[in-house]
Amino acid sequence: MSEILNELQEVKKASQEQAAASQAIASEVSGKMSEIDEKVKEATTVVRNTIRDYNFEVFYVNSDTGNNNNDGLHSSRPWRDVSPLVNLIVYGKSYKIIISPGQVVEMPVSLDHSFGRIQFFSDYTTRATLKMKAINQNGIGDGTVEFKGDNLMLSFFGVNLETATQPENNTGKSTQYGSSALSRAHSGSNFNIELYCSKIIVKDFPLIRGGHQNAGFVALSLGYSGGIVIGEGNESHLTYSNDHFGLCNGSSSSIDNKNGANTWNAIMSGVGGNNNVIADFDFEAQA
Repeated sequence: MSEILNELQEVKKASQEQAAASQAIASEVSGKMSEIDEKVKEATTVVRNTIRDYNFEVFYVNSDTGNNNNDGLHSSRPWRDVSPLVNLIVYGKSYKIIISPGQVVEMPVSLDHSFGRIQFFSDYTTRATLKMKAINQNGIGDGTVEFKGDNLMLSFFGVNLETATQPENNTGKSTQYGSSALSRAHSGSNFNIELYCSKIIVKDFPLIRGGHQNAGFVALSLGYSGGIVIGEGNESHLTYSNDHFGLCNGSSSSIDNKNGANTWNAIMSGVGGNNNVIADFDFEAQA
């Protein structure tokens, strides 16, 4: 009887050892699978970042702590303004510029980009402002830096765009010299601007000038809570476009015309002679 009990104890011991070994193997396999999963995740991230970086690049701007000698690729190495982007723009690519909330960032240079997109991001509540600069063309500050290019999409998310303010000794040159914040070629290119929780503030230069020779189209979409402020400076019109211009309404969007009532004539110079002008905006609701 004792021999049978001893054999049973041996069998039980062997079974426990086998179970322990199986558990150890299972734990080792689980650990290896976790390592594999982590490596797959890392590889996937690298691939995604590579794809993103090929078509879409992100740069950071901080007017307080930034330096234009930085690479701008991380919030700890921001630019001071958008000047470095001039030498990095590649045809057809898209760029996202993240500006620290509440800051006023200068745009001292023109940005020329075609068949691509430039997005400006900040906080929807504590909005940043991109402030364009007047430059010397034929006299002190008689021109302005500008966005220009063929089939360019400009997007502003929580970032206000402010057209340039002229030096005090050079007031009134914008109309005389025909300079504006946006410029496009005369060969049929389109220009799209979209605003989300952002405003275009017209100071001493209009947003755009166009003409009948321009076959392309300029579309301004106010998006959600987008807006236009006219009359904060010497310029009393949003645009001097003669044709091919569209203004699209958005939820909670607004036009603030400090010169008087909101009418198409008030925001566009010489509206009576315009062709192919589209205004999807309820001016009466904004009165």
